[in-house]
Amino acid sequence: MPGGWQGRGGSAQVFAFATMHIYAAPSRSHLGAAMNPAARLLANHPFLVLALVLVLIVAVPRLLPEGVDARDEHGRTALMVAAMAGDAEAVARQLRRGADPRAREPCGYTPLMRGAQSGNTAVVGQLLEAGAGINAADEAGFTPLMVAVRRGHLAVVEQLLAAGADPAAIETSTGGTALIHAAQTGHEAIAERLLAAGADPDHRGQTPRTPAEWADHHGHRGLAERLARAAGDGETE
Repeated sequence: MPGGWQGRGGSAQVFAFATMHIYAAPSRSHLGAAMNPAARLLANHPFLVLALVLVLIVAVPRLLPEGVDARDEHGRTALMVAAMAGDAEAVARQLRRGADPRAREPCGYTPLMRGAQSGNTAVVGQLLEAGAGINAADEAGFTPLMVAVRRGHLAVVEQLLAAGADPAAIETSTGGTALIHAAQTGHEAIAERLLAAGADPDHRGQTPRTPAEWADHHGHRGLAERLARAAGDGETE
């Protein structure tokens, strides 16, 4: 397992326990004839003992729930790391082992947010099927949809909206919405998809700017005009 991982039954604890008992065992010269065959076999074959220790080091952490959701030095589980890397095979493997799809990093990020960040629709689909919170937000109020929007992952945006992501969710740091993030980053196709899903083109958040004004502020003139028309036409549900 990767260095820095912790949890009950972790590799370091297993190794310490096993080696302590190996070196605390009596030497072969003190073993009596009453030893059972298994004990005699281990006493005469120290390399077999070491092989068994290695098996314990690898197997025990995998059998314990705490091992599955153990955290690295950044507070991430193996599932989070796999989702962030966009590794669908590793995500599937961790989910089969019982990893928690609703676990959170110290900042509040979830595996689904990491999957949305990666842009891999297979990863996002697996996490949604496993019960990941589609609108679960981090400490700043960012949702998986907002993460996908800022990264420009149109396919993931469409996937999340189809699965029930809320286009009107408001993040707490600035009061921004997914549409405002699309306006700031200039993702026109994503903005169109959000408008079609009912995003509010008039929402200002905690700033005086509308999505159209944000787009114009960042130099996205065509998108600014489109959003201004949407606001004027009342393109909301």
